[in-house]
Amino acid sequence: MSLHRAFIRPAPSPLVTRGASHPGERAFTGTKLRSLLPVVAFASVVACATSLTACGDGATNDHDAHGDDATAESSDSTSAAALSKATFERDTRLVVTERVALRDAAAFDATPAEWLDVDTVVTVKKSAPTDGFYDVATPAGRVGWANGQRLAFFAPPDYVGLALADPNADFKRQSRDPVWNPDGPWTSDNCAPTSLAMLVEVFGREPDGLTVQESIERVSHAMDRYTNEGSVSAAQVRQAACKLGLEYHYTRHADLDAELASGHMIVLFGYPGDPANPSRVTVYQQPFRDRGYTYRYDGGHAIAVFGKRANGSYVVGDPLSTFGTIELTDAQLADFWARGMGYGTSVWRGQGPPVDPSTCHEI
Repeated sequence: MSLHRAFIRPAPSPLVTRGASHPGERAFTGTKLRSLLPVVAFASVVACATSLTACGDGATNDHDAHGDDATAESSDSTSAAALSKATFERDTRLVVTERVALRDAAAFDATPAEWLDVDTVVTVKKSAPTDGFYDVATPAGRVGWANGQRLAFFAPPDYVGLALADPNADFKRQSRDPVWNPDGPWTSDNCAPTSLAMLVEVFGREPDGLTVQESIERVSHAMDRYTNEGSVSAAQVRQAACKLGLEYHYTRHADLDAELASGHMIVLFGYPGDPANPSRVTVYQQPFRDRGYTYRYDGGHAIAVFGKRANGSYVVGDPLSTFGTIELTDAQLADFWARGMGYGTSVWRGQGPPVDPSTCHEI
């Protein structure tokens, strides 16, 4: 069983718990925590931790490469059988950790009805396994038997909690800044790509090793946009969210609190300044000025709303900020859309693998 996307820490037998915010956890690679598979791993992972090949991770078990994993899965049968005492309530959600066959019977030689890809979330239909196989239903409603060694508890990380604990870890600035975008252009109209890039990183859909500017350009290209100049539509934001592996839908400011309470984050459009009176400092701009940034821009703009704290403040990533994220009151954030727009795109990480990017388009 592959361990490159799992976090392991001691827990009571027979399960090993993966918690997103526990100190002392370690990853098997340097992959960022938020990009790791959101699961609680089975106890068999511990047995495999010291010897990957002993648990079927070698070339002989590469069923993806060979197209038929009957032999590969059966070589895991000893580990799978070790899960025979793990029982669950009906409709418990499990996630596929390694591509697995959905079979018409609880046996390795049973005919595969279909293949389930990594990150597919299934539900348990019978509480007890049979010979290491679990009777599960797919999101499309198809029922069959899956090898338990390639399943794990589905326990999504608290993406919002992680982001609110350290929001500046994901902050990006749309133009050059020695801290927030050292390689960026001196000027740009990249507010929407930058806002979405912050949230793509929060939800673990950004590859490791990108510079801030590369992160922004990756999002901009997903919008079919290859310049730092020009406006961006909300439809382009939705298209890019889809291509980069996020779920999304259109939203308005009236639904802001409900969206945030659902664990979603938002790319929000509005006017930070007053186009009719550019010299006036708006309610939205004032807290930035209080922090030392002379906020003057008064045109159409996009920002990232990470979440809402228990004290009622909103954590906002404004890509024009020179100091990172800011916490705004309800009145301060409401002033952002008081002069127009106030709509945007709500995004979140779904339960299954990303969709085929070729199916994404402006919506």
